[in-house]
Order: sequence, then C-alpha cells, then structure tokens
Amino acid sequence: MTCVTIRAKVESIETKPEGQYIKLFTNSIKESDKFFVGRDRESWFEVQLGKPKKRSLNANGYLWILCQKIAEKLFSTKEEIYKNFIREVGIFIDVFVKKSEVESFKKSWKKNKLGWFCEEVGHQKNGTVLRCYQGSSSYDQKEMSVLLNEVVFQAKELGIETATPDELKRLKSLWKGGFND
Repeated sequence: MTCVTIRAKVESIETKPEGQYIKLFTNSIKESDKFFVGRDRESWFEVQLGKPKKRSLNANGYLWILCQKIAEKLFSTKEEIYKNFIREVGIFIDVFVKKSEVESFKKSWKKNKLGWFCEEVGHQKNGTVLRCYQGSSSYDQKEMSVLLNEVVFQAKELGIETATPDELKRLKSLWKGGFND
C-alpha cells in the first residue's frame, strides 16, 4: 500500500462501544486527496500518530547562518550583512514624505522588524523621497528564493561552504513567509 504523510490535528474524539472515532483536520489537501481519491471509505488504514518533527533548518534560518559567516569574513555584523542583501535584491517602495515627517515616518517603518528600513533617495522643495525596504518575513517563496540565491552566491565568492543545490531547493520550497527577520 502507498503511504502518505500529512500534518493534521485532532479536531474531535468520540468514544463509542465499537471503538473511537478520531476526526482529523489537515490543510495538506493535495497529499490527502492523492491518497484518498478513488479509495473505498470503508477500508481500514494504518495511522501513526506523533508530534511532527521540527525542521532542522528553514530558508530564513539558513539565510541567517550564511549572513553570520559572511559577517565573520568581512568583519561586520550579521545584521548589517542582512540589511545589505535586502538593499541589493530586496523588495522596496519609494514614498514621497513631507520634510517635517521624514524622521517619524522612518521610525514608524522601522518598527516592523530589522529588515524594514528607509533611505533617502531624493530631495524636493516640499519633501523627501524615501526608499522603504521590506524585510524577508514579508517575502513570498519566489522573493525569498531570489534573496537566498544572492546570499549563497556571495558566500561562495568568499569561500564559504554552502548547502547542496538539492538542499537549497528543499529549503526554498518550504518557505511560507512570516519568519522573524
């Protein structure tokens, strides 16, 4: 029999004389559909229960490991290295802000997390154009992939050992966003 692993949580347990009914909820729809479509619902299935293993590494964690290694090579901090990568290949928007509101806007934007910062890129009579960068926690899978590719490239250029292409592909595929910057 083909086996499939899905992450699920117990929604309810009902005990009856003939046994227990365990209702599971999963958002792994593709995997469960592949398994159950076309199968007799009256069939018995073997189920193994347990806490899911924590991933030993995710894309964001790996990014930070490489930023630390790069920082050590360049006598910098991992935070500065991270911000430089965000600046080089990250997501940003340009915003026009009145001169009197520039500092408060920068401060407010920065409250999001480390990767969220603004730089002045233009000045006009009435105000300033700020380039406002977004940290990687807001990135989708494609955006995170671009960022991680650049970090890996720079690490290799500095002679830092990096993950294999298959491992990088796995890390990128797991990215859902929302990790801490």
